[in-house]
Amino acid sequence: MPKVTTLLLVVLLFLTACEGVQYSEDANYSYVTITLPEQQVADLLSGLLTYGNPPLMYTAQVQLNAGEIYITGEANDGRGGRLPGTLRAQVWIENGGLRVTVTEFIISGYSADASAIAQVNQALYQGFTQASANDRNATEFTEFNVTDSAVRFTLRAPRTPAP
Repeated sequence: MPKVTTLLLVVLLFLTACEGVQYSEDANYSYVTITLPEQQVADLLSGLLTYGNPPLMYTAQVQLNAGEIYITGEANDGRGGRLPGTLRAQVWIENGGLRVTVTEFIISGYSADASAIAQVNQALYQGFTQASANDRNATEFTEFNVTDSAVRFTLRAPRTPAP
């Protein structure tokens, strides 16, 4: 089973314990809609960013705003030090895949210029595109919404395996 599918399965199993999971199906597809309140999103993203040795960030606070995710905290400077930083990103669906675009990146007063942000966004795009290509089950996002209080997304998978 591809890593992306395995990861999705683990995440879905974990999330089924949450109250914000809905399952439905029609003749061709199964749908899973997951709604995560802001605190769960904050815990998840904070855990991802502060995991590792050394971590990307030592502290991370996450705030949801309509259409975007805003992260502040202490970033790892690569030399064992800590620098205050902020990251603002927009997330949406394109051709069944997840797209993430960084719109603001500031570390200790240094603001990434448009060229640097474009490079980060291209790397994100390539990473998500490659991950999607590895999904032989043809699972795709049909919805991804960020509000000021929650993230809601829907995954759709064919009821019969894709060839």
